[in-house]
Amino acid sequence: MKYESGLTLSDYQQLKVALETDVRNSLFPTVSKEELAAYEKQKGVVLPQSFREFLTLISNGALLFEGSEELFGTKDDDNAQGEIPLQESIDTARETRFAQLPSDLIPFHDGGIAMHAFDTKRMTAKDEFAIVRIEFNNPKVQIDDPRKSFFDWFNSYILAEYTRL
Repeated sequence: MKYESGLTLSDYQQLKVALETDVRNSLFPTVSKEELAAYEKQKGVVLPQSFREFLTLISNGALLFEGSEELFGTKDDDNAQGEIPLQESIDTARETRFAQLPSDLIPFHDGGIAMHAFDTKRMTAKDEFAIVRIEFNNPKVQIDDPRKSFFDWFNSYILAEYTRL
Protein backbone atom coordinates (compact mmCIF):
# COMPACT_ATOMS: atom_id res chain seq x y z
CA MET A 1 0.00 0.00 0.00
CA LYS A 2 1.25 3.46 -0.88
CA TYR A 3 0.30 6.56 1.07
CA GLU A 4 -0.53 9.92 -0.49
CA SER A 5 3.15 10.89 -0.22
CA GLY A 6 4.04 7.95 -2.47
CA LEU A 7 5.78 6.13 0.37
CA THR A 8 4.96 2.66 1.59
CA LEU A 9 4.61 1.61 5.22
CA SER A 10 8.04 0.01 4.92
CA ASP A 11 9.51 3.34 3.76
CA TYR A 12 8.04 5.09 6.80
CA GLN A 13 9.27 2.34 9.13
CA GLN A 14 12.82 2.61 7.74
CA LEU A 15 12.79 6.39 8.11
CA LYS A 16 11.53 6.14 11.68
CA VAL A 17 14.25 3.62 12.61
CA ALA A 18 16.94 5.83 11.03
CA LEU A 19 15.75 8.86 13.01
CA GLU A 20 15.29 6.90 16.25
CA THR A 21 18.72 5.28 16.18
CA ASP A 22 20.54 8.61 15.96
CA VAL A 23 21.20 9.74 19.55
CA ARG A 24 20.89 13.41 18.50
CA ASN A 25 17.17 12.95 17.82
CA SER A 26 14.14 12.69 20.09
CA LEU A 27 10.95 11.37 18.55
CA PHE A 28 7.65 11.46 20.38
CA PRO A 29 4.85 8.89 20.40
CA THR A 30 2.74 8.99 17.27
CA VAL A 31 -0.82 10.25 17.38
CA SER A 32 -3.67 7.93 16.44
CA LYS A 33 -5.82 8.74 13.44
CA GLU A 34 -8.75 9.22 15.82
CA GLU A 35 -6.82 11.66 18.04
CA LEU A 36 -5.65 13.55 14.97
CA ALA A 37 -9.20 13.78 13.60
CA ALA A 38 -10.40 15.11 16.98
CA TYR A 39 -7.60 17.70 17.01
CA GLU A 40 -8.45 18.83 13.49
CA LYS A 41 -12.14 19.04 14.31
CA GLN A 42 -11.43 21.12 17.43
CA LYS A 43 -9.15 23.48 15.45
CA GLY A 44 -11.39 23.61 12.39
CA VAL A 45 -8.61 22.66 9.97
CA VAL A 46 -7.43 19.54 8.20
CA LEU A 47 -3.64 19.31 8.31
CA PRO A 48 -1.76 18.48 5.09
CA GLN A 49 -1.88 14.78 4.24
CA SER A 50 1.88 14.20 4.24
CA PHE A 51 2.17 15.92 7.65
CA ARG A 52 -0.70 13.75 8.92
CA GLU A 53 1.24 10.68 7.76
CA PHE A 54 4.35 11.89 9.60
CA LEU A 55 2.38 12.47 12.82
CA THR A 56 0.62 9.09 12.72
CA LEU A 57 3.46 6.92 11.37
CA ILE A 58 6.75 8.47 12.53
CA SER A 59 6.42 10.97 15.37
CA ASN A 60 3.95 13.48 16.82
CA GLY A 61 6.65 16.15 16.80
CA ALA A 62 10.41 15.75 17.07
CA LEU A 63 13.61 17.35 18.29
CA LEU A 64 16.29 16.66 15.69
CA PHE A 65 20.06 17.24 15.69
CA GLU A 66 20.19 17.80 19.46
CA GLY A 67 17.18 20.12 19.33
CA SER A 68 18.45 22.49 16.63
CA GLU A 69 15.49 21.49 14.46
CA GLU A 70 12.09 21.19 16.12
CA LEU A 71 8.95 19.80 14.52
CA PHE A 72 5.72 20.54 16.35
CA GLY A 73 3.05 17.94 16.95
CA THR A 74 -0.53 18.11 18.15
CA LYS A 75 0.19 17.98 21.88
CA ASP A 76 2.81 18.95 24.43
CA ASP A 77 5.12 16.35 25.92
CA ASP A 78 3.29 14.58 28.74
CA ASN A 79 6.58 13.78 30.49
CA ALA A 80 7.83 17.35 30.73
CA GLN A 81 9.86 18.27 33.79
CA GLY A 82 9.13 21.78 35.00
CA GLU A 83 7.03 24.40 33.26
CA ILE A 84 8.50 24.17 29.75
CA PRO A 85 7.61 20.97 27.91
CA LEU A 86 10.38 19.13 26.11
CA GLN A 87 8.10 18.94 23.08
CA GLU A 88 5.79 21.82 22.25
CA SER A 89 2.58 21.43 20.34
CA ILE A 90 1.60 23.56 17.36
CA ASP A 91 -0.74 25.46 19.72
CA THR A 92 1.84 26.10 22.45
CA ALA A 93 4.43 27.20 19.88
CA ARG A 94 1.91 29.62 18.40
CA GLU A 95 1.07 31.06 21.83
CA THR A 96 4.62 31.29 23.18
CA ARG A 97 6.93 31.79 20.20
CA PHE A 98 4.81 32.91 17.28
CA ALA A 99 2.05 35.03 18.80
CA GLN A 100 2.30 37.55 15.94
CA LEU A 101 1.81 34.86 13.30
CA PRO A 102 -1.33 35.38 11.18
CA SER A 103 -4.08 32.88 12.03
CA ASP A 104 -4.02 31.38 8.51
CA LEU A 105 -0.47 30.10 9.10
CA ILE A 106 0.12 26.88 11.06
CA PRO A 107 3.67 26.65 12.45
CA PHE A 108 5.26 23.22 12.14
CA HIS A 109 9.03 23.86 12.36
CA ASP A 110 11.50 26.00 14.28
CA GLY A 111 15.06 25.84 12.99
CA GLY A 112 16.58 28.49 15.23
CA ILE A 113 17.07 31.16 12.54
CA ALA A 114 13.81 30.62 10.71
CA MET A 115 10.51 28.83 11.05
CA HIS A 116 8.21 27.14 8.55
CA ALA A 117 4.43 27.19 8.49
CA PHE A 118 1.58 25.86 6.39
CA ASP A 119 -0.35 28.59 4.59
CA THR A 120 -3.95 27.43 4.91
CA LYS A 121 -5.13 29.91 2.29
CA ARG A 122 -3.13 28.29 -0.49
CA MET A 123 -2.98 24.71 -1.75
CA THR A 124 -0.05 23.34 -3.77
CA ALA A 125 -1.26 19.82 -4.40
CA LYS A 126 -4.08 17.53 -3.40
CA ASP A 127 -4.52 17.84 0.38
CA GLU A 128 -1.32 19.91 0.78
CA PHE A 129 -0.95 23.54 1.89
CA ALA A 130 1.72 25.88 0.60
CA ILE A 131 4.73 26.22 2.91
CA VAL A 132 6.25 29.55 3.91
CA ARG A 133 9.57 30.30 5.57
CA ILE A 134 9.81 33.19 8.00
CA GLU A 135 13.24 34.48 9.04
CA PHE A 136 13.37 35.48 12.70
CA ASN A 137 15.46 38.56 11.94
CA ASN A 138 12.80 39.81 9.47
CA PRO A 139 9.46 38.27 10.55
CA LYS A 140 7.28 40.44 8.29
CA VAL A 141 8.66 38.78 5.18
CA GLN A 142 7.20 35.43 4.21
CA ILE A 143 9.22 33.48 1.68
CA ASP A 144 7.39 30.87 -0.35
CA ASP A 145 9.04 27.49 -0.07
CA PRO A 146 9.16 25.65 -3.42
CA ARG A 147 8.32 22.25 -1.96
CA LYS A 148 4.85 20.97 -2.77
CA SER A 149 4.23 18.99 0.41
CA PHE A 150 5.47 18.52 3.95
CA PHE A 151 7.21 15.32 2.94
CA ASP A 152 9.01 17.07 0.04
CA TRP A 153 10.07 19.76 2.52
CA PHE A 154 11.20 17.12 5.05
CA ASN A 155 13.24 15.30 2.40
CA SER A 156 14.99 18.37 1.08
CA TYR A 157 15.36 20.38 4.28
CA ILE A 158 15.75 17.86 7.11
CA LEU A 159 17.02 14.68 5.44
CA ALA A 160 19.47 16.59 3.24
CA GLU A 161 20.93 18.10 6.42
CA TYR A 162 20.87 14.71 8.11
CA THR A 163 22.91 13.08 5.36
CA ARG A 164 25.45 15.93 5.32
CA LEU A 165 26.26 15.56 9.02
